[in-house]
Amino acid sequence: MSEVTLHRHKFVIPAGSPGACADDLRREVLHAVVPQEPDAVCVMAPSNNLTASKTPEQAGQAFERYLLAVLSRWPKVFCTAMVPRLTESEDKMKAYQQEFHRRSNRLGR
Repeated sequence: MSEVTLHRHKFVIPAGSPGACADDLRREVLHAVVPQEPDAVCVMAPSNNLTASKTPEQAGQAFERYLLAVLSRWPKVFCTAMVPRLTESEDKMKAYQQEFHRRSNRLGR
């Protein structure tokens, strides 16, 4: 419960340094203890897959496994685009973004 608004928290800042590839996020989701059923779950395409995967196809496979893990836990799931990285080329980010979009679209998200 928020002490400011007296509503359930909607603003979340991770306790440590955020950042993980899709496979790490998948493991976290499968083992997460959630005290109550969320109204909805937002999955952001993992920009760390730009460095963890060799190709957009590999990153897409990992992202799909991650998204399927989330869908196995909660019914109301939607996806957003990854946050752009200043250390990667625009063309590379676009290729990965298109792959993530194709996979989430195929799963109806």
